[in-house]
Amino acid sequence: MQGTSSSAGANFARRNIKRLLEYWGPITVTLSLLGTGIGVITLYVFTRAIGRVDLFMFAIDAKTALAIWVLIIILISTLYLISLTMTTWFYGVAVSMFGKIPNKLGMVAAWLLLPIWGGFGFFIVLIFYCSDYLNASASLAIVCAATTFTYALLFLSKGFQRLLKDNTVGMTDGEVAYLLIFQCLTVCFTVVLSAIPASIILNSYVGEDTSEAIAFVAILTFATLALSLAPTLIFYISKGAVYSRATYGFVAALLLLFLFLLLSRGTMSTITYAAAKGLQVRETATARYILADDMNLSDFDNLQWRTRLHESKRVEVQAFSLFSFGDVLLLCPSDYIRLGLHDLPRFSEYCFRTQNSKVIRKPVRPNYAPKSRTTTFWAQHMNNLARSAGFTSISRSSTACHGELANTGRKLLMNTSCLRIRPK
Repeated sequence: MQGTSSSAGANFARRNIKRLLEYWGPITVTLSLLGTGIGVITLYVFTRAIGRVDLFMFAIDAKTALAIWVLIIILISTLYLISLTMTTWFYGVAVSMFGKIPNKLGMVAAWLLLPIWGGFGFFIVLIFYCSDYLNASASLAIVCAATTFTYALLFLSKGFQRLLKDNTVGMTDGEVAYLLIFQCLTVCFTVVLSAIPASIILNSYVGEDTSEAIAFVAILTFATLALSLAPTLIFYISKGAVYSRATYGFVAALLLLFLFLLLSRGTMSTITYAAAKGLQVRETATARYILADDMNLSDFDNLQWRTRLHESKRVEVQAFSLFSFGDVLLLCPSDYIRLGLHDLPRFSEYCFRTQNSKVIRKPVRPNYAPKSRTTTFWAQHMNNLARSAGFTSISRSSTACHGELANTGRKLLMNTSCLRIRPK
């Protein structure tokens, strides 16, 4: 039996390698066009996500950068695919425990969908509608208990009882109990692993937080978790050689990823945003930039851009790169660096588009001043002023406000409105 399996595997590999070499030319052309298409589409998605589609046409001319961009996008998408299909792997392990009846594994896979889907349902209800009342440990215990209870209900069915009887022929009672306990634990662990794709969906949502949005994301999460088991289910219910069935399951996983990217709002934006950070297309730290000769100090707001005139008579600003692709550069004020992806479209219109070849990047000088001593100084100074004006001491919230502004004296003086002084 083992020799037959090895021979079938060798024939399968030899046949497909021969086909690959025979059609190598058309395959490479197709992959090149597909890669270019992925690069162009994902670059457009990123420019749209940050609210600056006008950069798209200027950026697609950078062929080398586009190729590297595609590789990172494919890598991140692969990680998403692995995360989405982790549940299906353990679902397959649970089904394979009935390996003594290989011809009926499709029926076993269908029966085990019930406790897993039931666990998914309890999990969705708890995280979306009961998170204010239960902590993580209590939620985990409830989900595992509900999944175990649903799994126990399978034994009320005569169909599942027959499958269990056929699979446990010749086993002792202890071996049967061990098998069922281990299968139940695997089913529970499959449900627990659904927290990974659920967290991906929650983190990638960029819409408004409304009651309609909660219902939409809850339904999308449950549908994604339910469909994530499709590759394993297709593998066990399909007919043919094991390699053909594995191919069917892999294609189903790819279709699942495509459907997830199509339906989940903001997932493609999140993937491209992660790729932009990884390639420093979107910087995560501010720096000093010396701009082109045709820019004047009057073109920028001094408070936002922290401008000054460089020794070379060129304008110098403090900013970060929100988009740097090829020779296209989009500089934003340093105050925007903490904005989330859902906020960027509202502020990116105030950013400045230029070219990398016309800009000189300089590092920001580090500030070694201790924050605690500066905060204490300003707190004491303002308390003295308050007492001389007939007020009591400043509240704790105002001191914290000055602590955040202590690094920039000019900004501190212009934002004294944040003080909340209590009159006597």
